[in-house]
Amino acid sequence: MMSMLTTLRWKHMAREVYKVYEDEDGLLNEFRMMFELRKQFPLHYIIFKQCAVHLPHEANVESIFSLAGRVADPNMDSRTLQLLVRVNFNKKNYMPSVKEIRERYFRKYRKSGDLLDEKADNSSDPGENATLQVEDE
Repeated sequence: MMSMLTTLRWKHMAREVYKVYEDEDGLLNEFRMMFELRKQFPLHYIIFKQCAVHLPHEANVESIFSLAGRVADPNMDSRTLQLLVRVNFNKKNYMPSVKEIRERYFRKYRKSGDLLDEKADNSSDPGENATLQVEDE
């Protein structure tokens, strides 16, 4: 209920309230406004802090273009390039373990979709744990 009332107050806020936070070019100083109105709009302030912590800069886009240039190949279709850039750009945020990669692979490419248990995994390669048995003559 509180969030609904806050949202309605925000929606119907008079222009004079936020006109104070505009500079001479007519640009709104959101940081100053949200900080000064944080007690009237606490939910908006929390969301603003979570969403506006990073100011966009041309270097952000340039780093993506640079990565795309390194990954690109003349014979590559645009969808593949998009996926490769996305994976390479985000790999620092998530590096799955070998076990997680293996489980995902099995889940995707096995017909049943079931994962192998460790016992079955070890027996999948017949030469891995093989022992030589010699009978006495």
